[in-house]
Order: sequence, then C-alpha cells, then structure tokens
Amino acid sequence: MQMLAGRNGIKAQTAVSFVGRARRFAASEDGNLTIFGLMMAALMIAFGGLAVDMMRYEATRAALQNTLDRSALAAASFSQTLVPEDVVTDYFDKAGLSDQLVGVTATQGLNFRRVEARAEADTLPFFLNMVGLQQLHVAASSAAEQRITNVEVMLVLDVSGSMGSNNKLTNLKSAASEFVSTVRQNDIENKISIGLVPFNSNVNLGPDLIAKFNATHQHGVVNVNCVDLPPAAFNATVPLTLALPMTSIADTASNSSGSGWTTSNRAPATSMPACENNTDTVVRLPAQNVTTLQSQINALDANGYTSINVGMFPRQ
Repeated sequence: MQMLAGRNGIKAQTAVSFVGRARRFAASEDGNLTIFGLMMAALMIAFGGLAVDMMRYEATRAALQNTLDRSALAAASFSQTLVPEDVVTDYFDKAGLSDQLVGVTATQGLNFRRVEARAEADTLPFFLNMVGLQQLHVAASSAAEQRITNVEVMLVLDVSGSMGSNNKLTNLKSAASEFVSTVRQNDIENKISIGLVPFNSNVNLGPDLIAKFNATHQHGVVNVNCVDLPPAAFNATVPLTLALPMTSIADTASNSSGSGWTTSNRAPATSMPACENNTDTVVRLPAQNVTTLQSQINALDANGYTSINVGMFPRQ
C-alpha cells in the first residue's frame, strides 16, 4: 500500500511539474523578436518583389508613352511633309518598339492636323506570378493637334485677255465658286476667310488696299489703283513705306528696261487696259459670305495682257 501511494505521489508531482512548465512556457517572451523579425522579413521580401514588378511595369509604360507623345507631336506638325502614319511608325522602329504599336489615325483639314496613336505591351512579373498573376498589361495612347486659329485664303485668278477664249474664264469662275462653297461649308468653326486677287498685266488694289501703301504719282483716275513695282519690291515683302508709282496705261507702253510699266497721268487705255476702270477686277479682301464671294467671281471679265516681263524681271 505504501509503495502504491508513493507511485501515485510521484505521478501527481510529475503532472504538477508539467503544468507548471507549460504555464511558464506560455508566459515566457523569449524569442518573440525573432518571430517578429522573420515575419517582417517575409513582408519586406513580398513588398520588394511587388515594387520590382511595378517598376518594370512603369518603365515599359513610360517608354511607350514617351514614344507616343514624341511621334504624335512630330507627325501633327504642319512643317512635317511626310505621311503622319509613317512618321509615328518610324519613331517606334527607332525605339525598338515597332511590335507594340497598335494603330495610328491622322485627320487633316484646311487649318488643322490631328494625329492619334495607341500602343500596348505585356510585362512578365518576377514575383507576382507566385500569386497567380502571370502578366501585367500596359496600354498607352496619345493625341496631338496643330491648328491655325484663323485662316485667310487668297485666290489668285488670271483675268487676262487670253482667258476669254476656249471657256477658260468660264471654267475658272466655276472652279473658284465651287472652291468657295466647299471650303465654307466645311468650316464648322467659322474661321476661314477667302479673298480674291484678279490679275492680268497688273493688279488693281482698290481704294482701301492702296491706301495702306506709299502710292506716288497719283493720277486721280477713279477705280484705277494699280502700281508699278520697283526692283526693291522683288527682293522681299513689299514695305509699306516703299514708293510705288501708280499707273493707268496699257501693256504696250512698258518701259524699255522691262522692269514695269511707265507711270502716266493719262486716262486708262480703252483697248486692252493694264488697269481697268471698274470695280469688277479689284482685289477683294478676305470675307466669309459665300454669296458675295461668288458674285464677285462671276463679275470677272477677261482683258489686258499677261505681265510676262514683270514676272521674268527678278531672274534677269
């Protein structure tokens, strides 16, 4: 009996000792920093991997976007004479990204050019594939447009005597009228104006326009506002201060040097005048009314010679 009681006592002591050790183990804080450190290390590796994958994604996106922006700007420029689509394609070829260019759309009007381009690429992640993300898709687009706010178009129309044969002037009037109608109908922003410059051996500036220049030797003939161009006028834009002698005589009275027409105070010639005494063939400043413009075009008549010697003069 004593031996049985001893054994039971030993078991009880062992159980008490085990419970005590378990409690002390549970209450012990030894090693907590190690566990926390391992957890933080794992998180840092995970976030580091995510950062690497996102940096590769952003690098690909930036390369696509920068190439799109540069190529679209170059292609939309009015100074660019190449086909806009070819310009964008060439930029991507040079950047080694030709297989990532999806499409290019170019639209162009009388006063604008717009280029839109799209590109796509896929990056293969190093770490995100561990959680089932096999690729990161990159899509980028860009658009550039150059636009002239207001456009003034001047139609330079030959109304010399030779235009009166073989329906030349009739066809010119028809084409000019159709041009005016087409341009204005498609000008949805109402920013395009059209002017007329009829010419034969001279150009009748009209009273408003000639008043802007330094017209000399004024003969006082009504509606006759043509000038002789001195040699200095052929070198650059005609300065407003340059002396421009007025003329009112026929083509046959050109001076011996062939540089222009002899200035005279006489009345205009009645046969083949260099500057007609009417308002039908004067320069028309830019306007937008289609009916008015077409009326001015249809009023043109063929008269006078063509100023070949003046046109040849700068090359003598």
